[in-house]
Amino acid sequence: MLGEFYQDYHLVGFALCANGTGHWTSKVTIYPPPKINRSPTVLMGAEGLCATEAEAEREAVRMGKNWVDRQAS
Repeated sequence: MLGEFYQDYHLVGFALCANGTGHWTSKVTIYPPPKINRSPTVLMGAEGLCATEAEAEREAVRMGKNWVDRQAS
């Protein structure tokens, strides 16, 4: 699990083992800042995209940052 704050959002990235393939899937939960009345958002990456657990966690946080950036547009 990898947590990071980005533009007042709390991003928590996870790596999920992709059905015994030895590869990993990224998942991120995006918690909005208290001033935004919204439930957390959950995003999943493509299954088995990442070769390592650490890579999947970093990819999850990157997906979260991209989502936050799109909200500001």
